[in-house]
Amino acid sequence: MGIPSRPSRLIPLALIGSLALAECDVVFGLGGAGAIRAQSQGSMNLRLRRGNAGVELVIEGVGAQPQLQQRMNGQVWEGSLQTRGAPGVRNGQVRLTDPVTGIQSATLVGSGSSYALKVTPSPGRPLKDPVVSADGRDLILQFSGLGVAPTLQTGRLNLNTPGRVPQAQYAPPLRPRAVAPPLGDMAVGTMVLQNRSYVNVSGPPVTLTLNNAPAKDALMALARLGGYGFVYVSDSAESGRDPDAVSTANSVSIAFQNETYSRALNGVLLAAGLQGKLDGKTLLVGSAVSAKTFGPQVSKVYRLNQASAASAADYLASLGASISKVNTTRLTSQETASTGTPANSTANVTASTSTLTSVETYGSAMGPLRGLSGTTDSRLQAITLVGDSRLVAVGESYLKQIDLRQRQVALSVQILDINLDNDSQISNSFAFRSGNAFIVSQSGQLLANYGAYKPPGSPEGGLPGTYAGAADTTPVSGTGSLSGGEPFKDEPQASFPLPGSSTTINGVPLGPYRPDFGTYDNPLQPGITESDDGKTSLSSPTRFRYPEDQFFDFLRASITSSSTKVLANPTLILQEGDEKSVGSDSGKISADGKIGREKSNEALVSVGSRLITGYSVKQDVNGNSFCEPTFDNAGLTFGARVEKIDDNGFVSFSLSPEISVAIGSQPAGNCGNVDIINSRTLDTGRVRVRDGQTLVLTGVISDTDVQAVSKWPILGDLPLIGQFFRSSTGDRSKRELVILVTPRIMNDRQGGRFGYGYKPSLPAAKQVMSGF
Repeated sequence: MGIPSRPSRLIPLALIGSLALAECDVVFGLGGAGAIRAQSQGSMNLRLRRGNAGVELVIEGVGAQPQLQQRMNGQVWEGSLQTRGAPGVRNGQVRLTDPVTGIQSATLVGSGSSYALKVTPSPGRPLKDPVVSADGRDLILQFSGLGVAPTLQTGRLNLNTPGRVPQAQYAPPLRPRAVAPPLGDMAVGTMVLQNRSYVNVSGPPVTLTLNNAPAKDALMALARLGGYGFVYVSDSAESGRDPDAVSTANSVSIAFQNETYSRALNGVLLAAGLQGKLDGKTLLVGSAVSAKTFGPQVSKVYRLNQASAASAADYLASLGASISKVNTTRLTSQETASTGTPANSTANVTASTSTLTSVETYGSAMGPLRGLSGTTDSRLQAITLVGDSRLVAVGESYLKQIDLRQRQVALSVQILDINLDNDSQISNSFAFRSGNAFIVSQSGQLLANYGAYKPPGSPEGGLPGTYAGAADTTPVSGTGSLSGGEPFKDEPQASFPLPGSSTTINGVPLGPYRPDFGTYDNPLQPGITESDDGKTSLSSPTRFRYPEDQFFDFLRASITSSSTKVLANPTLILQEGDEKSVGSDSGKISADGKIGREKSNEALVSVGSRLITGYSVKQDVNGNSFCEPTFDNAGLTFGARVEKIDDNGFVSFSLSPEISVAIGSQPAGNCGNVDIINSRTLDTGRVRVRDGQTLVLTGVISDTDVQAVSKWPILGDLPLIGQFFRSSTGDRSKRELVILVTPRIMNDRQGGRFGYGYKPSLPAAKQVMSGF
């Protein structure tokens, strides 16, 4: 069967028998349980089986290492299969059909080592490129998206036809399990260390049998046999012990028959737990002879670039080197002396300071650097190594591997604080007076008075209500409650509910007094308040009375919308590692003079105003109390800490942003006012982000919606005109804090966008930087 020449993909398959796929039986249409198999007398067959991800077409008997070229010819999948042997098929062709699963036909044609595959889907069932795999014997083509459609069931049963109710035979796929992140690369430094416990000697074959014999005597005999001198070096722990006890502790039991001289000698050393060293023709033996030599030693001084001398010394000490450090201890003592009489004595305190210097030597009891000595210099960050040339070379190799630059990362942070406010207010107030009826609608509140006077009991003077007889009130309905002056002495031009009283001034009878408000026709008509020798004093009324048969209306409506965003875009350059520094976390540089943070991998940005948020009452030395204010920042405070930058481009860091704003103030006793600050804080914990990817932190949302309605009964609920009898206010605010963090690892070899690789973008900055 020929295949048209089109671009194809070559898929080499490495067939591994241990990765065989498990076969599962599936129901296909009405054919019953089991898998569909095309039988033939050749060794290659076709079989269909259904899995969780789709339908699998299995070509059985392919053999090892087949090669498949595949392509899509319209909706038909075609493949060209090459096998290593000649498995063959019956009559040169195998064909199977199963439209229920979406396979209209699948054919295998060919002979020898060349075969052609063709899969035709059912109408309306699209076919995609299969996933090709093998298990060492069969070739599996997995077509996703195909399978048996679930059986449609209804609640109506046919009771006339006996038989069981068909059930859907479909098991839903399992949810994928949570998996760990993929493994990555890491920097590896490798060194090949010689076995220092092995002594390279030569001599005649050894046949020797010992049982609980002293190791020193056995080694001396072996050294004499090989023609070597022998020196036994005892350490400080053996110098004060009994010689018989030392010999018993180092006893050995061995048996050699024509063993090589070097293996026999090193076997005794191993059995006795001793070290040996060949210096010329002399064999040095002891519990710690690696640092003993007759020849010269090498001393080297290394000035470290990145690692501190103290950390490098501790690292070498853990590998067996003997490190000496100078420790300085400062002691302070005080002496108290009393002068004067016992009744009136004065205590004098004298302080003295002394310095105690001691040298401390430490190191591991085992390791490849046993016998190497070293010391440090904190001023130059240098370390000095003294010992055998080979040991010094090994220690130098370790120093080169740890004296590396710590990685740096530039954290580009964008902080967006969004504030959305939408306030709406609409209210209508009106009043009208007709005869003795005075009705007022004030912001949806009904106030009505019927009669010439107010009922008793209300402090309100001008609005309808009850009369309390209090100051600045009046029993007259429709009059204001402003502070009144002297009553008017002239007779009003119209009648008032409050009659005036007659009076006599300078023997002349005058008209009745009237209250200090105008007439019905002119509410602002002035009146005579004083008359002296024919001179009268006029004054405007201090009370106001609404006239009759008039309507007054006041409408107020407003919608206020505001949106505010605070955008900060700081860039922090941090270094990995949590080494302690001399900085301070509690105060600013202007307060304590310390530069930086207490840990080298932390940074802090604080922008805003310092506001008083509290007071603490304290006393001075004289017992006087005073208020000490406590300040907090109103603005942006952002802290970051870098934990780790690995070799795979991932950055682990922690963030603590805080945005605060002053929303008011309140008194704090006799100390003064304190500001009320609304703050939003987010602590991320430890997160891991790849270099160049952006982490979006959001969800710090504050949403407030307040609706208030005041209305007349019944009339306030009417459509359209009900708005004149009610007052409504709405206040909606939404605040959201969005933080975007992008780490970019700095490339120290080729420069970068930050630090020394900075390129200004603004024209003014370019002009300034051009002079450097």
